Amino acid sequence: MQEILVLGAGGLGREVWSYLEHKLAVDAEFATTYRLKGFLDDDAQALDGYDYPGGVVGGISSYKPASSEWLVCALGAPSVKARLCPELKKRGARFLTFVHPTSTLGRNAVLGEGVVLAPYTQVSADARMGDFSFLNCHSTCGHDAKVGPCCTVSSYCDLTGFVELGEQVFMGSHATVIPGRRVGDGCTIGAGSAVVTHLPAGARVLGVPAKPFMRK
Repeated sequence: MQEILVLGAGGLGREVWSYLEHKLAVDAEFATTYRLKGFLDDDAQALDGYDYPGGVVGGISSYKPASSEWLVCALGAPSVKARLCPELKKRGARFLTFVHPTSTLGRNAVLGEGVVLAPYTQVSADARMGDFSFLNCHSTCGHDAKVGPCCTVSSYCDLTGFVELGEQVFMGSHATVIPGRRVGDGCTIGAGSAVVTHLPAGARVLGVPAKPFMRK
């Protein structure tokens, strides 16, 4: 039996645990291959007050992979994923690409290593999602779109046809990128925003249409 460890025991990690439980309940082949073991997090008290079998079984920084273990990435911050996931791979960790049973994959869609597709997501025809990227509930990656490594796309986002996201992009919930626009590495797109222009690397935008903003 192969064992699954959820990487990160924060709010996103608890959501991912629930997604995995759903799949184990309805997918007999998955359930005969995998079982949930627990969480990896450097905060041993991350799940205090919550009821999750297994709990935090070890730290990320001290993790030594076992041959029976697979990681599912539940780290929301793109920069943290970009730092930790390659480091864990160098130690021998294996990452599971997880597709929830309610997700839809179009013809020729390609998912990288460690991608997570949450409930009711769609990766459309000829679209690509890079390693360790996350598509949260009810979000869509349109036809021919390309999502770079270590991106986090929050719930109810719409990446339309031929959109390109660079590496480590964060999209807040209900954000949209119109067809054919390119979003550079490390961009942050605020919740509810509509991106109608190409964005340079590191841009932080908010609004309709999306415009640059700075935190106070």
